[in-house]
Amino acid sequence: MRFRQQQAEARKEGRYLGMGMGTYVEATGPAPYESCRAKLEESGRVIFDVAVASQGQGHQTSFAQIAADTLGVQFDQVVVREGDAARVEDGIGTFGSRSLLLAGNAVAAAATELKRQIVQYAADLFECNSADVIIQAGQVHVAGSPDRSVSLRDVAMMANPIGYPGERDGMVVGPAYGDALLRAKTKPAPAPTFEARGYFGAGQQLYGSGVHAATVEVDPQTGRVQILKYIVVHDCGRIINPAIVEGQIMGGVAQGIGGALLERLRWDETGQPQTTSFMDFRLPTAPWRRLAYESPRCRSSPPMSAGCCARRWLPSRGRHRRVWTLPRVRHRQDAASAWLGRH
Repeated sequence: MRFRQQQAEARKEGRYLGMGMGTYVEATGPAPYESCRAKLEESGRVIFDVAVASQGQGHQTSFAQIAADTLGVQFDQVVVREGDAARVEDGIGTFGSRSLLLAGNAVAAAATELKRQIVQYAADLFECNSADVIIQAGQVHVAGSPDRSVSLRDVAMMANPIGYPGERDGMVVGPAYGDALLRAKTKPAPAPTFEARGYFGAGQQLYGSGVHAATVEVDPQTGRVQILKYIVVHDCGRIINPAIVEGQIMGGVAQGIGGALLERLRWDETGQPQTTSFMDFRLPTAPWRRLAYESPRCRSSPPMSAGCCARRWLPSRGRHRRVWTLPRVRHRQDAASAWLGRH
C-alpha cells in the first residue's frame, strides 16, 4: 500500500501517479528443425555454418560461445557463417525466438560430433584410450601427460593425406610438431575429414514468461507521461551471453514503451497519411536514459508485448481504473487532459 499512499500525497500536490503491470507467457522455438555444418580447417580454425540469419540478435557471438565451450577451443578459433543454404542443407530461418533454441542446439550437436572425431584421431595418434584424450583451449593432449600435446592445427595438418616433408616411415620427424609426435605414428589414408553435421528438432514449443511493471507520472495540463521506474523480470532458462540478454531486454522495453506512448499513424479527413517520415512518427531513440530491471533471465528476445500491454492501471482517485484499449489511442494531449480533468 506504500504506492497508494504516495499516490494520494502526490494528488494533493496536483501530480498524478500511476502504476501499471503486464504479465505474459510467450511460445518460442517453433518447429520443425535447424541444422549446422562444422569443419576443422588446417589453419586450426573451426567453421560452423548455420541457416538462420541474424538481424542484430548477436547470433554469431552466442553460437561461437556454444561451439567453443562444447569443442574445447578458444573463442577466437571459431568462425560462424550464417544464412547460406548452399552450405547448410536443412534450415528454416530466423523468426519466433527460435534461433538460439534450435540452431544453438544444432551447433552443440555438430561440435560434439566433431570433437568425437578429433579425439578418436588423437587417441590413435598417441596410442592411448580415447577416454584419456582432452581438448582444452585449442590443445589436444593426454590426461596426466602434458608433454603429449598437439594443437588442433597440427591435428588437421597431419590428417591431410598428401603428407608433408620430413615424414619418414610413417613417423613425423619435423621439430615443429613437438617431441610428443616424434614417437607418434601418423594416421594412414583414408584420412578423416574432420567435418560433422548436427541437427535439432523441437517436438513441441517451449514457453518463456515474465512480468513488466512501471510507475509513471502524468502532467494533467499537458498529458506528458514521465516514467519513474520500470522493472522487468523474465525467466526463460540458461543465459548464453549476459550482455546480449541485457541489450535485448533494454531494446524490448524501449520498443514497448515507444508503442505505448510515442508511435501513432495519422490520416486527414480525406484519407491522406500525415505521418510520412520519422519527423512525424515518433520513436524511442538513443538519448533515452537507461531503465532499471531486475532478475534478467532470458535466452531469447524478451517480448515487448508487456511494454505496451493493453491492461493499464491509470491514475485515479483512490480506486483502480482499467483501460482495455491500447494506450496509443490516448496519444492526443487534449484527450488526455480532458480525461484527467474529469477525474
